[in-house]
Amino acid sequence: MSGQRIVEKHKPKEQVFKSLVQDFFHENPDVEKAVVSIKKPVATRSEAQNRLYWMWIDVASHNLGYNKDEIAVIFRDLFLGYKTFTTKKGKEITELRSSTELKVAEFKDYLDQIDILMAEQNITLPRSEDFKELYDKAMGLKG
Repeated sequence: MSGQRIVEKHKPKEQVFKSLVQDFFHENPDVEKAVVSIKKPVATRSEAQNRLYWMWIDVASHNLGYNKDEIAVIFRDLFLGYKTFTTKKGKEITELRSSTELKVAEFKDYLDQIDILMAEQNITLPRSEDFKELYDKAMGLKG
């Protein structure tokens, strides 16, 4: 098991590091050594992508007869699939992948897949001038 913490440049770091180490060794009592690394954060989906996604979820739910949460699960099942992990007691658990873990480019691909599916169902997703800037930003066409 590993852990991670967010460290900010201009904030105290000692307590963050200490809690990371303590939590790791508490959760792994048989481990004598650990590796600590620091990396740049990876950007997950953008705010514009998230707004567009939920707008599209709303349109899909109205057209397909499911509520928004059900549509979101259906899309994740179709396009993101599942991940499996093993608990400390050795039990394997399989769960649906979350869209919140996707990086910007991955989320763009996810939106593209939703767009294609809805087009195949003759469902038009918002692309009017009202949404053009949001759509362009979400799809990486504008900064």
